[in-house]
Amino acid sequence: MSSDLIYALSVECEGLVARVILNGVDVFAEWEGAQRLTQTKVNHFIVEGSNALEVALTPMTDDEGRALGLATLFRLSLHRGVHGVVPGDEGRVARFEWDAGSMPVEPGVITAVWSRQFSVAAAQAFGPWSWSAPSAETVEAGDAPSLIGLVGEVHAAIEARDVDRLVALTTLRDAELCRALGLEPAEFAADQRATWADWFAESPFVLEPFDPAALAAVPQARGRLVRLTDAYGNPPILGQAGARHFAFAMMAAKVNGQWVIAR
Repeated sequence: MSSDLIYALSVECEGLVARVILNGVDVFAEWEGAQRLTQTKVNHFIVEGSNALEVALTPMTDDEGRALGLATLFRLSLHRGVHGVVPGDEGRVARFEWDAGSMPVEPGVITAVWSRQFSVAAAQAFGPWSWSAPSAETVEAGDAPSLIGLVGEVHAAIEARDVDRLVALTTLRDAELCRALGLEPAEFAADQRATWADWFAESPFVLEPFDPAALAAVPQARGRLVRLTDAYGNPPILGQAGARHFAFAMMAAKVNGQWVIAR
């Protein structure tokens, strides 16, 4: 595996509700039909062996479920290449452009319109993830208190401005991100500490209250990951440090029976 290897997902989207799912994880979502042009590194969701990339979408509708008649566009590409080098056609893993005429979709019903399976050799992957093995633990109905507790722990650490606790809570996430992106763990940890210390020194420093009753847990990767959000799909922890607003987004995995932050 090369530490310079990058999997870059490019998405252009307009007038649609759309999701892009990589190995069962939402890596792009647009719910308001906004015009979007994004490029995202997805190394940390790539697995050795078979990978699945999927697109689901539907045109925007009014309150009666009628299509708004907006201009619509969706195109996607996934490239594999080396950091700092523009990949040519040989680096393209997948490409898709939606055509409403040949792939009609019922307005208001988000529908799978395309999928692509592609294989990744061990040398082009980043090792196993905490959640990627078929035998990895999955979310169960009784896990809600543990997931609420995890978000509550993060909220309490931020409220107490406890950098050490935050670093401890993100140990697994940070280790896997460093492996995926070719980062030096000690340098990454130092940068994280410096960022939090900067924010904690700002005035005002305001943290929105955490409401456990509003926490939503969205299974990803066949339940091996859980995306944690508020009731509206936003990150579960929001705040302000000086003039900057911040959000703590998270996905959790169950490791040895314990829910921990994995992404």
